[in-house]
Amino acid sequence: SGATTSVQTDTNSSGGKWIELAGNGTGDSITFTTPSIVAGTYQLQMEWKGNNSRGILQLSVDGTNLGNTLDQYASGQSYPTTTFGNVTFGSSATHTIKLTVTGKNSASSSYQLSADKLTFIGQ
Repeated sequence: SGATTSVQTDTNSSGGKWIELAGNGTGDSITFTTPSIVAGTYQLQMEWKGNNSRGILQLSVDGTNLGNTLDQYASGQSYPTTTFGNVTFGSSATHTIKLTVTGKNSASSSYQLSADKLTFIGQ
């Protein structure tokens, strides 16, 4: 969506890799398509890499925002996990997860976003 993405290697990330969106400003986004997920209610968590060049994101599932915005800024490298909330799927299907840049921390040098691992936990 106007920004480039790349896979970054980092031994501290799950599987040793994470995805970077080199955002240029608000509205830039990256979309992921899940494998087929069985109908049910799931808690959605995301592992990510924080640092001083990160933006603020809104996560959406199939076009509906889930949870609060997430400021990925950190003064040093960090590897947190954020819980966005519960999502219910009425049928088994693939789904889209979109991370959209909504701004940046005043201390941040950029609008970059990171995504390491998305986890759906059955409720």
